[in-house]
Amino acid sequence: MFTALDTHLEQMQISANRTDEVENLHSLRMLQLARTSRDAFAVRLQYHCVRVRELQMMCSMATDECEEAKTFLKRSEWQIGEIKHILDHKGVGLLKCADLFTHEESRRGLFGNGDDVCHFNDSRSSTPSYFEDS
Repeated sequence: MFTALDTHLEQMQISANRTDEVENLHSLRMLQLARTSRDAFAVRLQYHCVRVRELQMMCSMATDECEEAKTFLKRSEWQIGEIKHILDHKGVGLLKCADLFTHEESRRGLFGNGDDVCHFNDSRSSTPSYFEDS
């Protein structure tokens, strides 16, 4: 009984064998698929490289805008200090530093710690002069 089954399986295997031409065509298609996959990966890499350059440019622009905002903040701090100095010099004691702000959050700075707004690439620590009572 097993011999009949074995013979039947051998016949099926023989009829399922591919010809060399079909095997070569299959190998060629597999090679084409591999090259197409490689091209897709290369295009994906190019996309990500362009995206990284775009993000670096956006970061650079944001850094420039932050530096500009810090400059404006320092100018306004200087102006407030000058006005306070003029009023103190004239003997007008109406303004105290605490009167300039209505909320405790405003006295601590934009991020609640009193430090510079931008922490990157800046090792300086500045506390605005008008926060100090004279």
